[in-house]
Amino acid sequence: MMRFVVAAACLLPLSAAAQQQQTIEWAKLPRMQLERQFAAPLQDTVLQRWRDPVDGTICYIYLPIRVVHSPPTGSGYVQYGSNTIGSMSCVAASAAAAPPSTSAFTGTMLVSLIVQLVAGISGGNAAGAALRAYSSGIVGNTIAGAIGGVGAGQLVQVLMPAISGAGGGFDVGAILGQIVSAGAGGAILTLIAGLVKGIMARR
Repeated sequence: MMRFVVAAACLLPLSAAAQQQQTIEWAKLPRMQLERQFAAPLQDTVLQRWRDPVDGTICYIYLPIRVVHSPPTGSGYVQYGSNTIGSMSCVAASAAAAPPSTSAFTGTMLVSLIVQLVAGISGGNAAGAALRAYSSGIVGNTIAGAIGGVGAGQLVQVLMPAISGAGGGFDVGAILGQIVSAGAGGAILTLIAGLVKGIMARR
């Protein structure tokens, strides 16, 4: 019995030292990245979205805003009551859930701009050729058509992103929507510019 008491007495300082070592190591651990915070279903609770910066694993943590805990111990630890911290669930990051890269977004915007410019210039010159009274010449029709095509394309991209393809990669329907809207915009602005030019010439 005496040997057991002596052994227990010797283990006590070792346990405290181990706790202190664990505290130091915890401070060196890497941190996950807090991406978003949501209002949870119950009042005064939040749902946090954390991402592992190494493999992209996503974890959702359900937390109360205020948590009662014990005073800090000598090693710096605190004790929380049962079921007060909440729950956590993690899912592996998928390629579909990953945010689009900057290069992919830039490429999509560039393709969209080229389609709008070409369609707008074509629509402007077609309108000028069909209605010569409102034509401003090849240069004028080209400039007006380009401006009208880009303006109409951007407007459609904001109002109807599903048609313009702004929400994802291009498909046949998105390209046709860009061509029609930009071509119409180029033609309309070319006719307006020709009408204004004619009014100013008669003065």
